Amino acid sequence: MKCPDEEWPNEKKDRCVPRVVEFLSYTDDTIVAVFSAVSILCCLLTGLILGIFIHYRDTPIVKANNRNLSYIFSWSPSC
Repeated sequence: MKCPDEEWPNEKKDRCVPRVVEFLSYTDDTIVAVFSAVSILCCLLTGLILGIFIHYRDTPIVKANNRNLSYIFSWSPSC
């Protein structure tokens, strides 16, 4: 027997029971602060790497790595 979308099957799978709606709190959890800090840190790290590429843009290594492509790759994925 298939249950409707707003219900779950019980453990014996012989009848349907209503779903309990659970909400995640984003205000009191410390995990939100951790994820936010990691996200900001990664964005700043990406900006730092972009700054290094720009600072050393005239060196042979940056020129050999296709400078414009390096700028795009160093900035776009994480921010």
